[in-house]
Amino acid sequence: MISIILPVYNCEDSLKKCLDSLISQSYSDFEVICIDDGSKDKSGLILNEYAKKDKRFKVFHQDNHGVSYARNKAISYAKGEYITFLDSDDFLENDALKIMFSYMNKYKVDMVRTNYFKILNNKKNKGYSNYKKEEILNSKEIISDLIPKVLSGEVRSYLVIICIKKDIIVNNKIHFDNCVSMMEDKIFFIELLMSVKNFIQVKDYTYNYVLNENSAIMSKEKCNSRIKNIFDVSIILKKILKEKNILDKQNMEKLIISHFEMLCRELIYCDDTKETINYVYSFKKNAFYSDIFSSFNHNKLRIDRFFMFILLKKHMKNILYFYIKILKRIKNIKKRRKI
Repeated sequence: MISIILPVYNCEDSLKKCLDSLISQSYSDFEVICIDDGSKDKSGLILNEYAKKDKRFKVFHQDNHGVSYARNKAISYAKGEYITFLDSDDFLENDALKIMFSYMNKYKVDMVRTNYFKILNNKKNKGYSNYKKEEILNSKEIISDLIPKVLSGEVRSYLVIICIKKDIIVNNKIHFDNCVSMMEDKIFFIELLMSVKNFIQVKDYTYNYVLNENSAIMSKEKCNSRIKNIFDVSIILKKILKEKNILDKQNMEKLIISHFEMLCRELIYCDDTKETINYVYSFKKNAFYSDIFSSFNHNKLRIDRFFMFILLKKHMKNILYFYIKILKRIKNIKKRRKI
């Protein structure tokens, strides 16, 4: 009944726990489509080992093409009536599939979305969700209420906590964009929401999202790549919303604010802020760059982001650099106090 899409790349340290959480499921009618995306460690061997023990694991090896390509390929192989996603760093609660299937079956909906736990330093906390009870939305409510919340980031676009009818994906030709390496899930999730007739959000927790504390500070190259993706994804989402005739002022503003917030985060977490600031200015001719600096109510930004916006707009690079250094220092102080 359920096909689980699992892309795998160089994750030998976490993979067995991930796969064991599948074997431990209280619901057994599933298959796992594992795409080894050119792993250079023992991940591929681990997948082969599990496939020999359990025929529900279907393993495919390929050269490295990225997570979007791997997920698209896995979906093309899937034989289940429903599809859900799993990341190899994470693991499921024992009743995850049972919970998802029971809601899909009981309410006859096109898609279900659950809650998740965040795990940091082996401490388990409830992930953020603004849904506290079961709530069924029809297509009109999805467009008027849910999509704006996804655009703003108020509702996370995590695919690992959804279960969707496979026919919705196939019949609407929904696929992951191979040209982006970040926020591909946001594009995919919004396209799903535009295609379903109904949707249920439930309060049950099914997923364990494992956070890596050491991954916060990123290299200049990685930050620049992520910044490019922010601009690319913004343009793609604008096009999708426009084609569906829902690119109104509210949705555009939510998109701009949330993606500008992401841009600020990249500047704060980069290990070479000066170079990254210069890289942002290389997008001056980008349509979304123009949207950021002209087309929304900037007073809706958080006060610290508002100052970053002003400094970026006025090209006050040196002041912006020292301002970000202060923000980094404040963040580090808060982090030490928590410890």
